[in-house]
Amino acid sequence: MANTLILVHGFMDTGRRMAWMAKHLRAMGWKVLLPSLQPSNGTVSIGKLAEQLDLYIRENTVESERVDLVAFSMGGLICRYYLQEADYIPVCQTWSRFHNALIISG
Repeated sequence: MANTLILVHGFMDTGRRMAWMAKHLRAMGWKVLLPSLQPSNGTVSIGKLAEQLDLYIRENTVESERVDLVAFSMGGLICRYYLQEADYIPVCQTWSRFHNALIISG
């Protein structure tokens, strides 16, 4: 089974911005999730948005699922913070849950 892809949007966007990519990836057989981390206008910290990402992953995946994060722009900062923050390590079971972990664009 392919890993679950979580596409994380950038500054001033929502998950809908990544819908075109999700459509093509789903057609290729991937399971794709599109969180909308809000507000994405710079008024809350990257840490707060990483907390939202953590909650989204907990609510939308099962522990045995392998997850890859694909991020654009500020989404990459959010994902990097999420992966580096020690409080989230139990969620990803000392990183074993994340296969190739993070792809950043933009």
